Amino acid sequence: MTVRSDAGRVDTRLTGWWLFLAWLAWAVVTLLTLALLVYLVPANYRLTRIEWAVEVARPAAEVFVSYNTFVGILVALETLTAAVALGMGLLVAALRPADRMGLLTSAILLTMSPFMLSGNIDVWRFPAWLGLPAVLLPVYAALFVVGLVLFIYLFPDGRLAFPWVRWLAAPVVAAVVLYVLRAPLGISDLWISEAGWGILMVALFTLWLSGLATQAYRYRRLAPAARQQIKWVLFGLSAPLTGFSAMFIGQFLSADPAWFQFVGGSLQITIFALIPVTIGISMLRYHLWDVDVVIRRTLIYGALTGTLLAAYLFSILILQYLFRALTRQESSLAIVISTLAIAALSAPLRRRIQDAIDRRFFRKKYDAQRVLAQFAQTARDETDLDALTGELARVVQETLQPERVSVWLNKERK
Repeated sequence: MTVRSDAGRVDTRLTGWWLFLAWLAWAVVTLLTLALLVYLVPANYRLTRIEWAVEVARPAAEVFVSYNTFVGILVALETLTAAVALGMGLLVAALRPADRMGLLTSAILLTMSPFMLSGNIDVWRFPAWLGLPAVLLPVYAALFVVGLVLFIYLFPDGRLAFPWVRWLAAPVVAAVVLYVLRAPLGISDLWISEAGWGILMVALFTLWLSGLATQAYRYRRLAPAARQQIKWVLFGLSAPLTGFSAMFIGQFLSADPAWFQFVGGSLQITIFALIPVTIGISMLRYHLWDVDVVIRRTLIYGALTGTLLAAYLFSILILQYLFRALTRQESSLAIVISTLAIAALSAPLRRRIQDAIDRRFFRKKYDAQRVLAQFAQTARDETDLDALTGELARVVQETLQPERVSVWLNKERK
């Protein structure tokens, strides 16, 4: 008996002229990427020194290191992130050379690497000795946006979830491409140049929401392995979105913009590295099931950190208020008591948060003992061999969620 969980899986392999054209387009994208990186990598230190956010963070950074060292650290992190995107893109192309989704994913990862160095395409240049026209730079950026739209709507099986999605994607792509190409098209003095940033943000937000809805729809209808692929992608894309949201809120709450830019900017670069890594893992189907462990631990320790921090600040405020009311002066004893209380609460609070998250989001893991106990009872009472093997395949599929399940019965020779 064999139970296959990847039934109906779409063949995304290319052959013949389509494969040749796909590889030709991929080669052009790769050469443009390498040419752009040849300029950006050595120029990134100079460009980073004059960035507005980096200059704002200078007073906070100089508490620890010199400004030049701080800029060097940022450049090293950006270069490492760009190298991760470039390497993952080449790896996907090498391991999925005839897969249209593989080549599309590879091209997106490759074009992502220059953005890891600088998101300001106005400072992009090709090396002068290559003689490449500057108009290719905004076209290159537009190709990245178009490829990202295709990836979000087509991943992981290469098909559109809804026929009407193309009509939603078309104006979004048009708005983004129009903004990126405004200078080469000679429309920089028109109203689109002034309102372009707002249009770009609305278009990207619409793209994100519609893509999220599309992936949620696919998740409910695809095989377990495809579901894990979607989990990896959503995890990687949600991390930068969460980071941007936190930075947007923190910008208004922070009393010191220097410290805000110093901490937030450094973390933002590191978070961006999750995007190429998670997309690559999802496309290559490498350790797909580890995403549940990663998400579970992220939820547990993220909730634990937030809860402990809130409890720590709240306890300090309450104790300081009580000490001022009783002694009419500030006391460091409030900080000592709060620190000891948080240290004592951390272990039991982690267990409670872990149990709550397992019950709410990882019910199968939480009920693993019950599932095994039920199967043990079924194995003891069931007399029909086909029914027993079917139940065995169901339990394995439910608890382990492999790509396919096979039950092989060995017939003894007499």
